[in-house]
Amino acid sequence: MQRRTFLKTTAALGAATIASETLLSRAGAADAPTAAPVPGPAAATMSRPVVASVQGPDAYASAVKAVELLGGMGRFVNPGATVGLLVNAPGWLKRPATYARTEVVLAVAKMAADAGAKKIVFLLKIAPDIWTRSPLGEQHKDLTATITDVDGPFITKEIPQGTAIRKADMVQALFECDVVINVPILKHHGGTTLSGCLKNVMGTCSRATNKFFHSGSVAPEAKEDRDFLAQAIADANLVRRADLYVADATEFLLNNGPAGPGEVGRADTVFAGTDPVLIDSFGAQLHNRKPADIALLRAAAAHGIGSMDTAACELREVKLG
Repeated sequence: MQRRTFLKTTAALGAATIASETLLSRAGAADAPTAAPVPGPAAATMSRPVVASVQGPDAYASAVKAVELLGGMGRFVNPGATVGLLVNAPGWLKRPATYARTEVVLAVAKMAADAGAKKIVFLLKIAPDIWTRSPLGEQHKDLTATITDVDGPFITKEIPQGTAIRKADMVQALFECDVVINVPILKHHGGTTLSGCLKNVMGTCSRATNKFFHSGSVAPEAKEDRDFLAQAIADANLVRRADLYVADATEFLLNNGPAGPGEVGRADTVFAGTDPVLIDSFGAQLHNRKPADIALLRAAAAHGIGSMDTAACELREVKLG
């Protein structure tokens, strides 16, 4: 579809539904400089951000096509590489439309393996039954049997550019991978409005760190400071950018996220790119929201992590089947 049609469609979808151990510090409490965060190498090569958007009934095929539109997985994964997958599908998310679809995860893993990845690891402990949630799991059992997950250890990373926080405990494996691929679902979240590429980085953080993200700026008995949460997540995204983002927008919660139950929206779409702010901005449009109205996107854009300007990117769209 054309960009104009896409934007009209995504706006309409917001209304139409079918039925995270060392505590991190607030900014200003730690001022020792460290090396600047290293963005993904693929992201650094793009002068104009590109987003692939593939719509179709087959989520596996859509994910494959979306990465092909960026030049193929070989552009991101070299033979012999260790690939870390950050997938939003932990065991406590059980309802459809609350976790990244198994078909999308399988497609990403298969493309990485075919590109010559030596090792594939989940950076967030994955749902133990993830492969049985799709009939494709059985077809890919030889591949999935080789994928492991991690649950620590965590190391403290300094964030000198942080606004809300200056350090965070993050899983060590994140920094041992040659390539990191972030696979979120673009769904509603009660604390950040939108859960997507940026929010998914909390999956690499320790439980104590994530708890501080939610309550670090308020009294211990208070539940949450949403502005602090948004800024802390944006700060954490400065540490290690993923090399590739493949986002599931096939079906997603429109409210009562992250776990539901809630109203479910459908776009039957998979997005791929190297700019997490941009992909999340398209996700915001699926929820009938302006990207600039979401504090997390504003904070990440202010850090220079990416752009909220969906009209200025190169949007490569394909509709399948």
